[in-house]
Amino acid sequence: MPPSSEPTRQSLTKDIYTTTDEYDTLRDRFLRENESTYGYGGRIDRIREEEFPTLKGQVYLDHAGTTIPCSSHHRALYDDLSTHLYGNPHSQSPSSSLTQQRVTAVRTRVLRMLGVDPGSGAYDVIFTANASAAIRIVGECFPWQAGSQYLCLREAHTSLVGVRECALAVEGATVRMVTEEEVEVMFPRMDNAMSHENPRHETAIGADKDRIGSVHERDPKDARTGPVLHRNADNDAHMGWEPEHGTGPKSLFAYPAQSNFSGTRFPLSWTNRCKRRHPGTHMVLLDAASFCTSSPLTLSNTASHPTACTPDFVCMSFYKLFGMPTGLGVLVVRPEAARILRRNYFGGGTIDALAVDSPWHISRSLPHERFEDGTINFLDILSLDHAMDAWERVFGSPAPSISLFSTRDADTFRAISTHVGSLTGLLVEGMRGLVHGNGRPLCKMHLEIKDGEKGEDGRSRQGSIVNFNLRREDGGWIGSGEVARLAALEGIHLRTGRFCNAGSFQRWLNFTAEDMKANFAFGKSCGDEIDIINGRPVGAVRISLGAMSTVDDVLHWLRFLREYFVEGTDERVTAEPAEERKVVNHQEGNGIVVSDLVIYPIKSCHGYSIPHGKRWNVTPRGLLYDREWMLVHGESGVALSQRKFPRMTLIRPRVDLEAGYMITEAPGLKPLRIPLDSAIGEKVVDGPLCPSKVCGDSIPIVRYMDPEIATWFTMAMGGVACTLARHPADSTSSRFVKPHLLAERERQAGSDDGFDRLSPLSLSNESPFLLISERSVEDVREKMRERARRGGEEISEEAGRTAGFRGNVVVRGLDRAYQEDGWRRIKIGGQMFEVGYIFLCSFFALLSVLGCGHGDLDPYNLFDDGRKTGHTTMLRILSRLLPGFAVYSLPSSHTTGHGQLPPSQSS
Repeated sequence: MPPSSEPTRQSLTKDIYTTTDEYDTLRDRFLRENESTYGYGGRIDRIREEEFPTLKGQVYLDHAGTTIPCSSHHRALYDDLSTHLYGNPHSQSPSSSLTQQRVTAVRTRVLRMLGVDPGSGAYDVIFTANASAAIRIVGECFPWQAGSQYLCLREAHTSLVGVRECALAVEGATVRMVTEEEVEVMFPRMDNAMSHENPRHETAIGADKDRIGSVHERDPKDARTGPVLHRNADNDAHMGWEPEHGTGPKSLFAYPAQSNFSGTRFPLSWTNRCKRRHPGTHMVLLDAASFCTSSPLTLSNTASHPTACTPDFVCMSFYKLFGMPTGLGVLVVRPEAARILRRNYFGGGTIDALAVDSPWHISRSLPHERFEDGTINFLDILSLDHAMDAWERVFGSPAPSISLFSTRDADTFRAISTHVGSLTGLLVEGMRGLVHGNGRPLCKMHLEIKDGEKGEDGRSRQGSIVNFNLRREDGGWIGSGEVARLAALEGIHLRTGRFCNAGSFQRWLNFTAEDMKANFAFGKSCGDEIDIINGRPVGAVRISLGAMSTVDDVLHWLRFLREYFVEGTDERVTAEPAEERKVVNHQEGNGIVVSDLVIYPIKSCHGYSIPHGKRWNVTPRGLLYDREWMLVHGESGVALSQRKFPRMTLIRPRVDLEAGYMITEAPGLKPLRIPLDSAIGEKVVDGPLCPSKVCGDSIPIVRYMDPEIATWFTMAMGGVACTLARHPADSTSSRFVKPHLLAERERQAGSDDGFDRLSPLSLSNESPFLLISERSVEDVREKMRERARRGGEEISEEAGRTAGFRGNVVVRGLDRAYQEDGWRRIKIGGQMFEVGYIFLCSFFALLSVLGCGHGDLDPYNLFDDGRKTGHTTMLRILSRLLPGFAVYSLPSSHTTGHGQLPPSQSS
C-alpha cells in the first residue's frame, strides 16, 4: 500500500528512535494513553514474572506460530494426573467413567467459549489432532459430485487450499480461488444490492476434463477374495443421508476468519450471506485457527452481536490459543451439516453394530461419536481444561460474564483482544515511522489497514500479525534470512518464509503462478534458506503478538530495526561510490597483503594456518583439504555442529603434506595420525559410501570404521559417541555455491558476466573460500573490549581474533574497517576470484570456549554494529574461480603462494 494511503493521525513514534531516554518517553506516553486497554488493569508485569519465566530476557514475537503456556497450567496438569486415575474412555471401569465425565465437560466448555448453548444442539465438538486434520475430515467426506463447486479465498492457509484436490478428483466438480472483492460481489450485504455472478472475475480450476480425470468404479469381478460388497443402504438411511440426486449438488465455501500471513480479518458475515444467497446448496467452512488466538468468536444467529456467525464447520488448534496441548484441535460442526458428510472408513468406537462377513454396519448418531476414530487424546483434552482455567485466571476480567451462554472463557479473550490491539497499533505505527536518511521507508508492510477502516465489530481489520519485508536505503531488498539471523542474536523470536499461505504471498509480493514455478525450478522450496532470487524477495518476515506480549517487547523490536537496518542516519561509516571501490596493487603503494591462509580440515573444528612461504594447491572446491572431513554421530550418522557441540573448537587438525598425514590434537589426548590417502596404513579402513547432510544438502560421505579413530574423537568430544567421516575430493558432489548469493551479488553489481554459476562445494556452508580483513576484525575487538569495560567484564586474549570468524584468506593493509565490502573481484597469486558475501551463524558456541559468552559481546553482533552499509552479518566470500584465470580442472602442480597481492586490480 503506498504511503499516501496510510493513516495520517499524529504518530506516537515520530522522531523517537535515537536514545534510550526517548524510548522511555514513548513507553510512558503509550501507557498513559492506553491505560484502559493495555495490561489487564496494570497486571501485565506481574503476569510475565509469575506465569512466563521462560520469557525473561527474550522477545517472543511468534504467537501466530504458537503462544506460550502458563506455568500454573503445567502445575495444575501435573497435580491432576498425580492425584487422579484416568482410564480409556471406551471402557466401563470407574477410571474410564471419570475420563468420560471430564471429556464431556471439556466438550461443553468449548461450546460455551464459542457462545453456544450446549443444550441447544446447535453445534457439536469433534476433537482432532489439529485444525488441518479437521479440515481434512470436511474435504474428504464432503459429497462432491458433478456440479459441486469449491470456493476458497485465495489468501487461505495451505490446508484449506488442499481441499481443492478432493473436489477435483470428482468429474464435473470445479474450484474457484476467489479474492475478497469477488466474495463481496458473490455474497452481497443485501440480496438485491448487486448480481452475484461476475464472470470477469472468475478463475475456474478443473474445467479441463483431462485435468479433472474421471471417477473409475471398481469392477466387482476385481475382488480377489470374499463376497462382492455393496454400499450399506441401511446405514445411509440410519444417518439420514440424502441420495445424491436429492436437493442437487452441494458446494463448499471456505475461508479464514483471519489471514495467518497478513493478519487481515475477513468479514464473519460472509458465512450467513453465503447461505442466504444459496440456501440448501452452499455450506461454509470457517478456519478460525488464527483468528481465535486473540479474538472471541461467537457461533450464533444473534444479529446484534458483532462477531456472531453461523458457519457449518469451524476448525482451530488449541496450542495456538493456549500454548498447549500441542496435539489437539477441533472441528465444531452443525449436526445438519455433519449428516451430509459421507465416510468410506469407520474406526473403533464410531459404530453401534457391525457384521464382518456382510457389508453391514450402523454408525453412531452424534457427530463426535462418528468422527473420533479410536481412543481420543483424552489426556490432552484434560490439559485443555487446565489451559482454559489458567487463561481465565491470568487474563480474565474480574467482572462476571453478562452473556447467557458465554462464560468467562469468552470474556477472557475479549480482554486479550483489547490488550493485543493496543500493542498492534503501536507496533504498526513504529514500523511505519522508520525511514532511511534519504526518506525511503525501511519497512514494506503487507497490511490491509486503510485510513479509518474498521471491521464489522467496530475494531480494526488488522489482527495481531504484522508481515513485512525490509528495504535498504538504495531500494534493494534485505533478505528475510538476514533479519532472522540478527534477531536471534538479540533474543528475538520471529518467523520468516511464506507461512503456508501461497495466496497471500503471491498477492503481497506480486508473484504469479508462473513466477512460483520458476522459483521452484531455480531451487526454491518451502523451509529452505533462499530468500532473494533475481533481486526479488521470495520470503517475508512475520511478527505476531499474544496475550502476554508487552510494550517493552514492541519497543525492543523497534530499537532492533533501527540499530541494525536504518541507514543514512549514522556517520560512523559512509558508503563510497562504486567506481571508487578498487583494490590497488601492492606496487602502487597501498600495502594490501595476504597475511594468513587458513584451512579447516575437519568441519567446525579448529583451523590450521598454512606456514608462510609454503605453497598450497587451489581446487574448484576451495583450498586443498579445506573442510574435507566432518564428525558424525556414531549411530545415526548425523553431522555434528559447533553450535551444538562447542568442544569441537578444541580439536586441532593440521596437515603434513610431506608425510601424507592429517594429525589431530586435543587436550589430554595423544595426537592421532590419519592418512591423507585412505589407501595408506593398515589400521584405517574406510566404510561404505553413505548419505549425510550439510546445510540441508544431501552429500555422500565415507565413515571411518577403525575403532581407534572413533574412540579418539569420542573422548575428544567429552563422551559424545562420534567418528570421523570424509567427503572425498574426487566424489561427484551435489553441492554448489548457493545460487541466491550469486543472484544477489549480480543484482548489486548491476551486471551478469555470463560465467558458469555452478561452483562446487565440499563441506563448507555456502562458498569454497572465505575472506576477512584484520582491520575489520580489530574494529570488532575494540568494540568487545569497550562493552566488556562498561559491563565490568574481561575477555580472553583469543576472543574475537580472525580465527574466530573462520576465514580462509586474511588480508592486511586496508585503509579502514569494512573496506572489503566494496570489492567485486580480487586476484591472489595469479588467481582471479569473484567476491560475494555470506551470512554468519551465531557465535555463541565459540564464545563459550573463548570465555566471553553473552550476546552483548558476540563478535558477529558487533561486526554489524560498525558496518552500517547495508550488508549486515556477513563476511566476504571468494565465491568462485573465474574462467580465464583458473579453470575447474586445475593441474595438480598449480599452486598459490601468499604474502602479498600481485600486480593487479580488483573492481
